[in-house]
Amino acid sequence: MTTYPSEARTHNQTSIPFALSEEQLRQFLAQGFLRLQSSLSPDYHQRIFAALHAAQTSTGHFGNNLLPLIP
Repeated sequence: MTTYPSEARTHNQTSIPFALSEEQLRQFLAQGFLRLQSSLSPDYHQRIFAALHAAQTSTGHFGNNLLPLIP
């Protein structure tokens, strides 16, 4: 089993949690998702995207196995 990436774990331990605004909550309830700005590096996100792409091209649709495949 792979572990949660240490870069994200360290980042999350030092991040200050924040509450959603009323408008963000309204938007989430209306649309079912909310786009948030990440403070992790673009390189981190690119590595996740590459891993997702590799999983999709090698195994096809991964269903509910996304987190075990790409932690």
